[in-house]
Amino acid sequence: MTNPQMHSRLLLAAGAVSALVSWSTPPRAAETDSQDTERRGRIERVIHGTAVTGHNDVVGRPFYDWGPPFGTFGFATLGAYNPQGPEPIRLQPDTPLSTLVATMIDPNLLASTGVDPTAVDPSWVNVPLRDVPVQYSFGETEQFPGIFAADDVAVKAQAVPVNPITLGQWMRAGGTATIKCKRNNEASVRLQMHDLIPNRMYAVWSTLGTSRSGTGPVFPSIPVGGVPNIFVTDRQGDAVYERVMQFCPLRPETTDRPMLVINVQLHSNHQNYGGINGPPLASVPGGYWIGSVIHNHVQFPVNVTLLN
Repeated sequence: MTNPQMHSRLLLAAGAVSALVSWSTPPRAAETDSQDTERRGRIERVIHGTAVTGHNDVVGRPFYDWGPPFGTFGFATLGAYNPQGPEPIRLQPDTPLSTLVATMIDPNLLASTGVDPTAVDPSWVNVPLRDVPVQYSFGETEQFPGIFAADDVAVKAQAVPVNPITLGQWMRAGGTATIKCKRNNEASVRLQMHDLIPNRMYAVWSTLGTSRSGTGPVFPSIPVGGVPNIFVTDRQGDAVYERVMQFCPLRPETTDRPMLVINVQLHSNHQNYGGINGPPLASVPGGYWIGSVIHNHVQFPVNVTLLN
């Protein structure tokens, strides 16, 4: 797999870039993916993750196709901080790596889900990720300083590091997902993550496809391996997540809904929501949650078609 940072280094070595670093094409996660290995009814696959800035969004471009009728639909959950205005700037392939990243609620998502944009509190968008308010009592939130910036031991604070998060730091993330299935279709999944945001909370969800019956919700999400589906990275931003499942994602024909992608999501407000992938719209101070307090960071394509 060629991730955006590795691609930038290759360009630099060739003397092909200046101060602006860009991605001419989205990374191709399939290039280093292992082929399915079958032995005595068992099947195994290693999938390489791609650093993303949304759901099927790599600095503004899709990197896989869901299949009909959705195609390359995607939306951002991260934007470029805009100190001159109320809205973040949409990330693009030529966005400088030094750009500060911020919360973003993509209008494409609101339109596709029928959510009125006026339901979104503008104070919760265009917020640098380190400054996202944290709940300190039921119904109340405030920004927490870094632990060493607190002037009293009783002051609520964030764990270090609390340096501004840039696009370059964000796009260094990656990892591998090893999925193993038994003959009876029970499965195990092991995510080996690297270069996520250090000492921060993440959740692991999977986006499922449509039901073979044609009924039910579109693109439902499930916690991979059940709840709790969270982990906290170490001081390098590394982590391991291991779970077992009652179905085999590598044999989609054996389930009613195929597992399409695995999503590793940063919770910038340091809060978990149990068995739901974020609180309902009316319960979030900032309106729609995806992009305001939850941000896709790495995606593992399982049963989608990767783009060239």
